[in-house]
Amino acid sequence: MILKLFSLLLLVVACGKDNNNVSGPESSKKSNCIEGGTIRCGDIHSKDLLYVHTLMTTDVLREFIAEKRTIKDSPWSKIGEGIGDLDDLMYGVLIAKEVYGINPVFALALSAQESLWGRSRIARLKRNLWGWEAYDHCPFECARKFTSYRDGFNMVFARIKKNYLTEGGKYYQQCGDSAPVTCANDQPKQTDACGVSLAGMNCRYTTSSDWAINIRRIMNQMINYINRRCQDAQITTVPPLSRPPNIEKTRLSHFVPSTSSR
Repeated sequence: MILKLFSLLLLVVACGKDNNNVSGPESSKKSNCIEGGTIRCGDIHSKDLLYVHTLMTTDVLREFIAEKRTIKDSPWSKIGEGIGDLDDLMYGVLIAKEVYGINPVFALALSAQESLWGRSRIARLKRNLWGWEAYDHCPFECARKFTSYRDGFNMVFARIKKNYLTEGGKYYQQCGDSAPVTCANDQPKQTDACGVSLAGMNCRYTTSSDWAINIRRIMNQMINYINRRCQDAQITTVPPLSRPPNIEKTRLSHFVPSTSSR
């Protein structure tokens, strides 16, 4: 319990420290670099897993990974290598965002956390970046094997949207529901662990009690980078990076969303 509280404190302090440059009179004229201003960091109870901001583009997230890769011993240094390059990863994030309306920062953070930044056996040998169906009693044997990373993104985020992030979904945690719920880790659901939040999803998605904290920490790293990039450049639009055409949004026009259920 003490360790969890300490982890939460570190998360909040780090987020606040990195965001000092997006508030106050000195930064007020910079914070309007795009309509809607900068993005707020969140905590595990923030109901933002379906939140999509104009600045949350695959180009900016690709830049974030590129910057993190330059840091010695960064966990991001190897992500993408197991799948050839970042194209499939970015295409999958685009699917989550454009097809299912899921926060792309969350989509990337979940993929990184669950796959040990793309280096786990399940990620490499089963093209499964999300620990999907990797149960505690048979993590590798039971884990779903996907034909491609793109197919995995399509199926997994379709089910996350339907079952975890849609009211009435099989694993959706209703806010204000007084009915007793036992989470996957055999602990009772906390009252404020509900809705489209990491805390709400944590209850039934995984047995790890620190899952939501770890995902939020990764998300806030990306949010801080997006805000800093926007502020430093004082830009009105996000300039595209040079990238292969197969991950352009236009290619999603022939995309068939997954309709399967867990």
